[in-house]
Order: sequence, then structure tokens, then C-alpha cells
Amino acid sequence: MLTQQEIQSFLDDRINVPSHFAYASGITINRIAEDSAEGVLHIKENSLNPLGIVHGGALMTLADTVSGCLVWGYHGNCVTTNSSIEFLRAGTGDKIRCIATPVKMGRTLCVVRSDLYNNFDKLVATTTMTFFISKD
Repeated sequence: MLTQQEIQSFLDDRINVPSHFAYASGITINRIAEDSAEGVLHIKENSLNPLGIVHGGALMTLADTVSGCLVWGYHGNCVTTNSSIEFLRAGTGDKIRCIATPVKMGRTLCVVRSDLYNNFDKLVATTTMTFFISKD
């Protein structure tokens, strides 16, 4: 696991900055620790589908970003190799919170589960994501 100083520098310089895709999409990462990572999608008009609920792609972007940050905290650079999502209820409110937890943190592949909750702490979606550890 990387140090808290390395993690904070990563968040301040590379993730929670306007030039980053996830941040521009309304996502901020609040915490990266050994047992979990957490982030929030601040719902904006561009987060919604034509029905006025959070777009599935916005939910997947949130899960991928938070899960990838968790793996990054263990190994550094990684890329998503596989992902699945189960949509359980409509994403509504003004934010969606994501908590990612490790399932398996290997040397080459890591598997992460994430749970996404609405403002009322109702489970909106779950994901399972696999990451390849890039040694470059």
C-alpha cells in the first residue's frame, strides 16, 4: 500500500482536478485506504439520461474511477480489463456515493466490488471490476 502522503498527492494532482475526466464528470474521490475507497458523483444535468435519472454510463464511470483508485493505492498504475454492473434502482437525488472494496489484490490482476448508494443510502447498483497491474 502506498503512503497517505503519496495517496493525497495523487488525489490533489491527478484525480480531483478539473482537467481529469472523472472530475469533469462530477466525480470526486474522498478516500483511498487499504480496505476501501470512496467517491461521490455530484449529479448535474449532464449526468442524466433522457428520462431524468442518472445515466448508467455515469454510474459506471463513478465505479470505475473509485475502484481504480483503490487498486492504484496498492500497486500504482492499473487499467480496467473487465467490468460488470447490476442496476438495482434508478439513480436519483443530488449525489451517488460509491464504496469500493477489494475482493482479490493479486500481483498481476485485482478484483474489486463496488456498491453505489443514493442520498437515502439505498443501493442503486453494484459492480465487479478486474484490473491489470501495469508495471510501466
